[in-house]
Amino acid sequence: MSVLREDFLWGGAVAAHQLEGGWQAGGKGVSVADIMTKGAHNEPRQITPGVQPGYHYPNHEAIDFYHRYPEDVALFAELGINCFRTSIAWSRIFPKGDELEPNEEGLKFYDDLFAACQVKGIELVITLSHFEMPYHLVTEYGGWRNRKMIDFFLRFARVCFNRYKGVVKYWMTFNEINNQANYQEDFAPFTNSGLKFEPGEDREAIMYQAAHYELVASAKAVTLCHQVDPDAKIGCMIAMVPIYPYSCNPEDMMGATVAVQRRYWFADRYELPLFIVENGFGAVDEVTAEGAIHDPYRIEYLKTHVQAMKDAVAYDGVDLMGYTPWGFIDLVSAGTGEMKKRYGMIYVDLDDYLQGSGDRSKKDSFYWYQKVIETNGESL
Repeated sequence: MSVLREDFLWGGAVAAHQLEGGWQAGGKGVSVADIMTKGAHNEPRQITPGVQPGYHYPNHEAIDFYHRYPEDVALFAELGINCFRTSIAWSRIFPKGDELEPNEEGLKFYDDLFAACQVKGIELVITLSHFEMPYHLVTEYGGWRNRKMIDFFLRFARVCFNRYKGVVKYWMTFNEINNQANYQEDFAPFTNSGLKFEPGEDREAIMYQAAHYELVASAKAVTLCHQVDPDAKIGCMIAMVPIYPYSCNPEDMMGATVAVQRRYWFADRYELPLFIVENGFGAVDEVTAEGAIHDPYRIEYLKTHVQAMKDAVAYDGVDLMGYTPWGFIDLVSAGTGEMKKRYGMIYVDLDDYLQGSGDRSKKDSFYWYQKVIETNGESL
């Protein structure tokens, strides 16, 4: 008998901007992800002032899930998942972010996608803000440093909650809201909150002010969600990043403690069920002459994490709802914009410049995870 609950949610996780493509399809507006160039290891992605000629923006096409989702959902169903974590691209619904009425064509895309998942018995786990806020809200209002963002976000949330009442049971407000604690860099504060800093500005103060507005917006959205659909469950995604002291020197020990506190200020304390919504292994996968993709390293990584998950339930009494490994279909890396950094159990034939057939194929890890799901985590 499995240590996991009988209604355990086994799935996979992605983000709209990393797989959908169709960056201008259906009236979609420019998002913060659309102005980030391809980078590489030790080569940060550039954040350009709008979409500029001469740059490669991999999120524009990604893996073209926007057009190919029917075949992908069929593969998801074959894998055996019973839940699918993705996000609703804010700029598909409100292209600029401050409109009064939503873009019906953008909503229609998610109507069709969610219906395709429902037919296959796949529950939706939907994030509202996953590093893809409308870029207009950055240029016009300064992103989340502006309190007006609360109302813009709630308007977006209200449309989604009303449209998908009874369709989406599981919601998240913000993705990895605590990553912006790394305010010394440019990437996290921009992707999380649309923050662009001027020389000499107090980055820490601005970041915490923005985070305050986001947490207010999140709390208001949770209340709104329960009002619209009392049966829905809603939470906020926190990135677990262990921080260790460099040495036993008291200054290093205290520095690590403060760094952890800075990241987990966003979570405070709670007694609620947990849901592991991202866990993955990025690697360069090789396709054999026969077209196979052998990825024992990924299987081993995921196996040890699923076992640790089971131990947390069995020995520590953790109330665990589900597990959605990250990037279970190859997609554009958020950190580098590359395709070769692959997390998927489903291979997508595209290189870093999105050249290739785009065809999907199954890695060895696909069949491994399929068995894990069939046995509710007992066969690892």
